[in-house]
Amino acid sequence: MPRFDECLSFVLDHEGRTSSEVLGDVNTSFGITQPTYDAYRLAKGLPKQDVDIGDEKEFREIYETAYWTASRADQLPEPLDLLHFDSSVNLGVPTANRMLQTALNMGIIDGVVGSRTLNAAKAADVLVTFARYCNLRVTRYIVISASKPQLRKAVRGWLHRVGDLLKAL
Repeated sequence: MPRFDECLSFVLDHEGRTSSEVLGDVNTSFGITQPTYDAYRLAKGLPKQDVDIGDEKEFREIYETAYWTASRADQLPEPLDLLHFDSSVNLGVPTANRMLQTALNMGIIDGVVGSRTLNAAKAADVLVTFARYCNLRVTRYIVISASKPQLRKAVRGWLHRVGDLLKAL
């Protein structure tokens, strides 16, 4: 099974095909938000439609292009590729990129995963970097829930997701 498919399987195990209470009025299907789906369909020259009737092929392509490739997870060593891909889906590519750079103790955190970041990832102790990255996610979730009380109900699920990432090592 190709690595993208393995990582996508993990992500889909943690995303649902229903509207998300956590996101309020933003409809999601398999973790793809309506605005993301709209942008995808627009780029393909297709009319807008409700994300709830999107198909698996479209969602797979969105995950591969907008998260896996866009975050450059495809160029990271295992298991950082999984963690970074999942972080990109869960927190957005720019935030995930900054977290990766922070976990790698890079001096300049610019949110751009280029050759400097990829080389640092390949040279790093993957397990130490993975642990630092997971710690950054946990900290972010706590800060988010402290600043947005309506999201506190999501913390347990977010922490469970990080726990599952650690189990995937």
